Amino acid sequence: MKKTVRTTGDYGIGIMIHSVHMTDDVPALNRFYEEVFGGLMYIGVDEPSFLPVEDRWAGLLLVGDLCIETMAPNMPADPTKPVGRFYTKFGRHLHSVGYKVDDLAGLGNHLIEQGVYMGSSQGETKSRNGDDLEAVSGLFWSDI
Repeated sequence: MKKTVRTTGDYGIGIMIHSVHMTDDVPALNRFYEEVFGGLMYIGVDEPSFLPVEDRWAGLLLVGDLCIETMAPNMPADPTKPVGRFYTKFGRHLHSVGYKVDDLAGLGNHLIEQGVYMGSSQGETKSRNGDDLEAVSGLFWSDI
């Protein structure tokens, strides 16, 4: 049986494909997803991966069709770096989500007009006119 993916809204928002979950303990959060949801780890199986430029630890796993990235700042969290700043402000929290979208530039511009912060994984603000929205890797709500 082929899965039918429905889209909604004016911009064709479809299936959620990626979520980032911020924590202070990547191995514990990975175990939670494995034990509770039957998640399948594929990056960070033995230990979390470390990304020096972002000063953070991470793992990737699948739950159904959804890729979940578990992420934690290197402790103590450095609030001058994007991951440390998010953790310092929000703590353990969902960080961002990614959807398959038919009209990414249109949706991006609509969200910006509605006050939703659009950023890349490096924290760069994207153009209001949509010139660089193809590279957007996440949506960040500043009021969550």
